[in-house]
Amino acid sequence: MEEFRNNTTNMMKGNIVFLVIAPLLLLSCTSPQKQEPAPANTIRLTKLECLRQEPPIHIIEHCDLSGDSLTEFPDLSMYAIRSLDLSHNLLSELKKECLPLGLEKLDLSHNRFEGEFHLPPVPTLRELDLSYNKLHEAVTVQGVSLRKLNVSHNRLGRNIQFDGFMAYLDISYNPYIYDAVMFEPDAVDTLIREGLPLQLPLSFNIFGSSTESKVSDRKYKQAMRLAKRFPHNRDTLLKAAELLDEAIFLRGSRKKRQYRAYILSAAGEHKEAVRCISQLEDEWGQGNSYQRAKAMLLELGGRKKEADSIYAKVALDEKATIKKYRLQPEDNIAWDSMLKGYIGTLYLRDNRIYTYEDVANALDLPWKSLDSLDKQNLIRDLMRSMAGKSRKETLRLFLMDKKISWNYMEM
Repeated sequence: MEEFRNNTTNMMKGNIVFLVIAPLLLLSCTSPQKQEPAPANTIRLTKLECLRQEPPIHIIEHCDLSGDSLTEFPDLSMYAIRSLDLSHNLLSELKKECLPLGLEKLDLSHNRFEGEFHLPPVPTLRELDLSYNKLHEAVTVQGVSLRKLNVSHNRLGRNIQFDGFMAYLDISYNPYIYDAVMFEPDAVDTLIREGLPLQLPLSFNIFGSSTESKVSDRKYKQAMRLAKRFPHNRDTLLKAAELLDEAIFLRGSRKKRQYRAYILSAAGEHKEAVRCISQLEDEWGQGNSYQRAKAMLLELGGRKKEADSIYAKVALDEKATIKKYRLQPEDNIAWDSMLKGYIGTLYLRDNRIYTYEDVANALDLPWKSLDSLDKQNLIRDLMRSMAGKSRKETLRLFLMDKKISWNYMEM
């Protein structure tokens, strides 16, 4: 009996030990093995690098290089690719010599193409997506049998051009397309035009429309009202410059571009302002009016030495011209206009108020040649407008206020 009791006790102890140890053994058997860390020298290849590892011996139906952080157009000229997706990269230029053979579909959406886009002749291309870029000047597709074009979500106006018939064209969400376009709307089978500023019927017109002209003038007037109402508020001035940008895009003029330069200068954007005036000089010649305006913008930007050099040059040119025109008294309007400009230049050059006798002496003319009531009032009014103001304030008034601006700046 005692032996039976001992055996029973031992069996119970054994069972207890088994019940405690068994789960631990099971857990050790089923727990996941610790993974070995990846080698430190493992490098993740980009999509383009993966493509380059493949021999270019087969036709690739679809090649996806989207979101690959590409900043330059990749050279794919050794491949034959029917559909190429380069969307969501950082591309800003298309290189024809880098395009693959047999390309039929090209996606360049969500990149950084700006200004104008000209598609070179690609005989096989049928579909092109340029949506979600920053194109604002023109899209030209010529010498290509394109059937589908998407230029939505850019900043384009009427300057979209293509040859022949287009099966599908998406021009949605371009803020400067009104009612005039540079393609024939009847040559488009399916035209998508959501989110345009005005849902007017489109018509072919390479010179623009009266609607564009009216919108441009309205934006110009809004810009000038803002600039003159808040002449010292930088944010408001930049908003005015943006309105002028839009006005110039729709229907540009020298006047609008001049005032854009003056407003940018008033907002502290002197470098951009000088660039604007320099562009006008390149297009219309280096007349004294542009030279003088450029000098004032340079001075406001802290480049006084350059400005003084231009003031001196302009004063000499104007002096010679005025003495020449004095021999033609019948042209009094032109003479008075040039005299106003010259008086302003003298003030800018010498930073002092002149009398009409001083002006006559500066011109090396008898003072009696200016001794008329009209001439005296003209000189007196100009000098009075400058008196009591700081140099910086006077420069800004010359550029922005038509009451004392010269003829070429008047609205």
